[in-house]
Amino acid sequence: VARACRCGTRATQQRKQEGLMDPLAGWEKILLGLFAVVILFWFGPGLKTVFQQSDAQQEKDWKGVLIPLVLVILFVLLLISMV
Repeated sequence: VARACRCGTRATQQRKQEGLMDPLAGWEKILLGLFAVVILFWFGPGLKTVFQQSDAQQEKDWKGVLIPLVLVILFVLLLISMV
């Protein structure tokens, strides 16, 4: 019985059903790990600068976050109470 599936080609689906799709090999996992570490080192200096600049700001604008958050919560509670 043929199943309608929109993912991949028919040959790929057949290999999956037969168990021929192997998980990642060891060298592929190592390569992905090294890639992740390189990405972290690449973005590291920029992230450090962003955190230093955010710590340097004196005044925190909590009202700008809390007021809309409270309004959304009240609106959700109103919608729940109407059901």
